[in-house]
Amino acid sequence: MFWTIVALIFLMALGGFVSYYGDLQGRRWGKKRVSWFGLRPKHTAILITILTGSAIVVLSTVVIMAAVPNIRDVILSGEHAIRDNKRILAQNQQDKTASASQLDAVNHTLAIRSHDLEAKNQELAKVTPLLATLQQQQQQLIKQNQLLQQQNSQLTATIKRDRAAHEALTQENRKEAIWNKNAEQINKDLADQNISLTRDNIEKTRTSTDLQQKNDTLTHDNIGLTKQNDRVRAENEAIYNKSKSLELEMMAKTQQLSALRQQLDDLARQRDEDLRVYGQVTGENQNILQNYAMLKRARMNIRADSELARLTIAPHLRPEAVRNQLLQLLMNASDTARKLGASPDISGREARIVPKQLITVTGVQKVNEQASLDALADNLSGRDKPVVVLALTLSNSVVGEPVAVELQPYQIDRVYDRAEKVAERHIDARQPVDKIIENLIQFLQKDVRDAAIKAGALPRIDPETGMPEIGVIGTAELFQLTDRVRRMGGDVILTATAKHDVSSADPLNLEFKVTRVSDKPEALTEKRITAFRSAGP
Repeated sequence: MFWTIVALIFLMALGGFVSYYGDLQGRRWGKKRVSWFGLRPKHTAILITILTGSAIVVLSTVVIMAAVPNIRDVILSGEHAIRDNKRILAQNQQDKTASASQLDAVNHTLAIRSHDLEAKNQELAKVTPLLATLQQQQQQLIKQNQLLQQQNSQLTATIKRDRAAHEALTQENRKEAIWNKNAEQINKDLADQNISLTRDNIEKTRTSTDLQQKNDTLTHDNIGLTKQNDRVRAENEAIYNKSKSLELEMMAKTQQLSALRQQLDDLARQRDEDLRVYGQVTGENQNILQNYAMLKRARMNIRADSELARLTIAPHLRPEAVRNQLLQLLMNASDTARKLGASPDISGREARIVPKQLITVTGVQKVNEQASLDALADNLSGRDKPVVVLALTLSNSVVGEPVAVELQPYQIDRVYDRAEKVAERHIDARQPVDKIIENLIQFLQKDVRDAAIKAGALPRIDPETGMPEIGVIGTAELFQLTDRVRRMGGDVILTATAKHDVSSADPLNLEFKVTRVSDKPEALTEKRITAFRSAGP
């Protein structure tokens, strides 16, 4: 900035010096009556004056470009910088649009995830009874497992006792078999002795008979013991098979119990995860409910999309000047918000631009109020046409809190010329006064407003009602207009025209004309045509 001021002062001084020195050289060469290229001395003096001034300007420009790098950059790269500035502004606008689209996509993704979370909550509500049932089945299986373990212990003890008895019986059978073999050997010996001593040992026949009977008895007992041994062996095998089947069944039950425990652990982990998510959702819902309850108790003073202030930015302004005007617009919006019950924030203003998050290729970029003002000032500076900037609220607000606003620029266009018709309506002046007033209000709030908005006027959104307004008519003027309509009598045409030239940024000042339908030539022609048709066949 310093070198720019120095350059301007230098150029002013240079202009004066060029004027003086060129005039001095022209007079000097004019007095000498010099003639170049066959020109008259007067014309030669003028040519010398022009060449001297041009040479001095060229030399001064070269010197200042060599001495001041900033001026050299402005002269050599100024046009390229302007083109780059316009390109960067257009790119910023495209990035803003893309960021808004990505933000809508993120909001849509959040809505889908909220819906999925509700579905998981419903599934959790369905799974909770099943989990209780599984826990009951687990308790029953644990009890059944304990009973089976007790039965297995009893069967194991019984098998051990049976095996001990079987071993004892086996040893006795072995002893009996040895004794039987001995007895057979003895019988053989006795038989041999009986054959050789039959004649001599008659007395011993009885003893031999007794021994034979005893041998038969022992043989019979041996057969009985063998059958009993076979029966015990069969029972032992049956008990062993039963123990095997019980062991296999126990292994199957153990595997089933392990699977149920794994399923129970999975369900417990899923339950814990769902409970954690449910806790987060419950906390967020609690915050939402608290905010909602607070909003229900609070009194809403400003509605969303309401206009708090507007300001016209003149063309060909520098970014610093535009930024100062935007700050003044925020101050005006703060004054309006304070009158409506808003409170200041930490910056001391009742209206503030909320920080934003722009999703770019490199990541999420935070944009505060200062950055938003700088971007808007760069966008609006240097324009060829004036622009109107509206301070619009982003959301509803209650009494006692600051208002979040957004600065929205609009191009200013010509809407109406002076005395141009805005809208008109047929009114029956024979109606009661309340009906006439109702027609006038509908004419102003519907016909005039719709026509002005269609023509390009920017409506003002009332902060208290949220309705778009195009101009305001006082109660006294409304009653005067009502009296004018009643005095005319009959069918009248009420016409609203522009009082002055109106642009899209100006308030719409209206003039009202009341004429009878019969006073208009087209209306008279229409009546004659209607009468001719009614008189026809």
